[in-house]
Amino acid sequence: MNQRNHRITKLFEALGSSVKLGMSLALGATLCAIFLARFPYFELLSHFRAQYLLLGALGVVLYFRQRIFLILGLLLAALNTWPVVQWYIPASAQFSAMPTFRVMNLNVHTPNTSSTDVLQMVLRESPDVVCIQEIDSRWKTDLQPLAQKYPYSFLLPRQDNFGIGIYSRVPLITPQIVTFDELELPAIEAGLQLNSGVVQLLVVHAIPPSSRFLFRSRNEYLINLKRYVDRLGTFPLIIAGDLNVSVFSPYYADLISGTNLSECRRGFGLLPTWPAQFFPLLIPIDHIFVRGLGVQRCSTVTVPGSDHHAIVGDLSVGTVVH
Repeated sequence: MNQRNHRITKLFEALGSSVKLGMSLALGATLCAIFLARFPYFELLSHFRAQYLLLGALGVVLYFRQRIFLILGLLLAALNTWPVVQWYIPASAQFSAMPTFRVMNLNVHTPNTSSTDVLQMVLRESPDVVCIQEIDSRWKTDLQPLAQKYPYSFLLPRQDNFGIGIYSRVPLITPQIVTFDELELPAIEAGLQLNSGVVQLLVVHAIPPSSRFLFRSRNEYLINLKRYVDRLGTFPLIIAGDLNVSVFSPYYADLISGTNLSECRRGFGLLPTWPAQFFPLLIPIDHIFVRGLGVQRCSTVTVPGSDHHAIVGDLSVGTVVH
């Protein structure tokens, strides 16, 4: 019994040491996220502000009698609370009650073989428009049953991870491929013919910033996407896709600054989407932005076999109420 108690004591000591080390590293990462996030690789540290906040809160609870680590926990919490908590505060402008339509952004993950389960998930959630990333020729074939419920579609399969497509219950007006970076990764622009009028839709997928070159390419994509949005004028707009940038990145802030774009998840929480298989590191890199539309609800849905959760927005067209 004494030996067992000794092992348990050692285990708790090891866990305590791990928490203290994690808090110290999280503070360094937080400072990098605040001051160095515009530099390659350092930006990656900016995506985990929620995890840093949780470590700080854990430290306050566990070490309230140890001044140094209590201060460390409080500092972590202070630096990371607002970037996280603001996503749980409802938007100041709401739209009057109107009929809603549902948009799903769905990254299927190219090597995923659970297409039957993915189809069942889509039919269960019953979106009006499905914006899809990472479809190849096999996925195009596997998704064909959706045509029974979604008679309008526009698909561009690719054998890399940048195939893209739309399935829609409402007519698509002049769908076309557009590009935003020197890699010429495809995005789709189309009009959605709703009963209330036409809403522009952009389906996008930026490159992961896993090297200096790809970091620049991802940032170029975001800059040119913003310019494209500006050229679209003030028409109602939806942008859905995997931008490989989280809501905590300064490049995300640059994208939405001055565009009147609103993130669908605002007021509904962080709703992290990737990596779906590893909950502790989940971050919000899949997005639905709207302009001139209301958001009645936003949520995430597990996608069988994918490394992304889908994000789903219930949207409406109506009069803004402040």
